[in-house]
Amino acid sequence: AWSQSFDNLMKNKLGQKYFAEFLKGEYSDENILFWQACEELKR
Repeated sequence: AWSQSFDNLMKNKLGQKYFAEFLKGEYSDENILFWQACEELKR
């Protein structure tokens, strides 16, 4: 469950979407965009 760990949240596409929406509201969405770009490079 997402509430149990941040890793669980970030491993889930829907969790990432909701977190990105939250960060956008906090004017911090560049953080998740950077993380997603790094994850894509790992593949």
